[in-house]
Amino acid sequence: MAVAVSSVHTERFHVPVGSCLFQSQFAAIYLARLKSSRPRLSKLASNRWPKLTVRSLADVEPNEECVIIGTIFRSCPQKPSIIKQLAQLEQIGGRLLSESQNNHQRLSSRLASLEDEIFLEDEVQRINLDISSQDLSGRLTTGVMTCIRGIASSSSSETFTVKEVAFLEPRPLKAISLMNYSTASPPKLGTGHWVGFVSGLGFAASADGGCHGHQLALSLLGDFLRENKLCRLFALGDCIRSSVPGGLETLGVIQQARFLTRKTDADSVLAMSALDTWLSELPLGNGFTVQLLPGVSDCVSQLLPQQPFHSLLFPKTISRFGKGEDALISASNPCITEVFSRLILSTSGQNVSDVYKYTLSGDVLDCMESILHWGHLAPTCPDTLFSYPQTQSDSLLFQMNPDTGSSVDYPDVFAAGNQPEAGFRRASLNTDSSDKEGALLISVPRFDVSFTIVLLELESLRCLPVKFDLSQLE
Repeated sequence: MAVAVSSVHTERFHVPVGSCLFQSQFAAIYLARLKSSRPRLSKLASNRWPKLTVRSLADVEPNEECVIIGTIFRSCPQKPSIIKQLAQLEQIGGRLLSESQNNHQRLSSRLASLEDEIFLEDEVQRINLDISSQDLSGRLTTGVMTCIRGIASSSSSETFTVKEVAFLEPRPLKAISLMNYSTASPPKLGTGHWVGFVSGLGFAASADGGCHGHQLALSLLGDFLRENKLCRLFALGDCIRSSVPGGLETLGVIQQARFLTRKTDADSVLAMSALDTWLSELPLGNGFTVQLLPGVSDCVSQLLPQQPFHSLLFPKTISRFGKGEDALISASNPCITEVFSRLILSTSGQNVSDVYKYTLSGDVLDCMESILHWGHLAPTCPDTLFSYPQTQSDSLLFQMNPDTGSSVDYPDVFAAGNQPEAGFRRASLNTDSSDKEGALLISVPRFDVSFTIVLLELESLRCLPVKFDLSQLE
């Protein structure tokens, strides 16, 4: 097989050391995001509503129909509060630890409700939004940049009745073309160029650290990759398993003193060693590359965009195959990769899971589609998702032409790891369109739970979930 014509946009989500000031408040981060988005939103407003005036929130007049631009804020009473948790920790002490399982279950479900208040904020103030459409209010979450057509309340200018909403809605530089294929015949891995997506490999310090059959499933996956030549395997985060209850929560209080977690640190070292051994036994080279993205439980900072694994974590794999194309690539999370002229935007899934948690409408694929419409990969950062305090520019914001909306970041394929189940469909290019001409959305389930990977043929963009069925084992 020929070497894949591939490139990883390594600098796109690189955060230089010392470039962030951690004393910054959230407001500075949102202002930087709004400043970058305002030219595109202003252009959208003038094109869509040419007869209406774009006003700042401070200049809104009662009973006047106008357009306002700002950042959505969703007031969600069920959102975890570190202040409340610290107060409970002081009041009830050890009982907080006994409730961690219930808290973890609550944090894994949706926290938004129809009673949530929704505001729009600009550089000066905020205004309450009166949204009659439950579908629209259910799809909005904190951090989304938007322009809104509506009328301020006659009694005061503190409430704005929403009539129409527009988002950044980036577009691809050129139409996403597909190769026709016959649905009557099953796909063959020997033809075309195939890439694989896997997430939540879940390596642990010991063989009994996972669910039943996990180690066998990992062995079968290795055999599958040795027998079927892919041009690339994307490992979308959580390559090792968190052994701390509630360790995958976005917000939470550390329940144990540091000296009591040394065993956990040792477990992560052993788990990374097991991952390195498994990778070193794969048939890297001859056109096959493994691209690793970090996740929540991996040995990197949880701040988005997560920076790549250090190469010293994989001594066996790198000593045998080296690093880079045709070997092992350690990438950021999220990451943009071009493989055989297909632009693939991959993420370990924290952004999608958090959007799902703080919205009401749709499933995981709908949340991924909304992320593309919003033009920001993780709008809930830094409110409910940890991120670097980027106050000059927001690297998670799509780079786009303010006049046309075309974006060099808009992908052919958008894949998110660590999701409840495998799924895929095409996205629409804007919220008002029913034509599915946007990116292919792929949700990738955790391998340590589902024993499933997702294969993609680049020419036709058809997906093939592959499950290693161990149900017949005793």
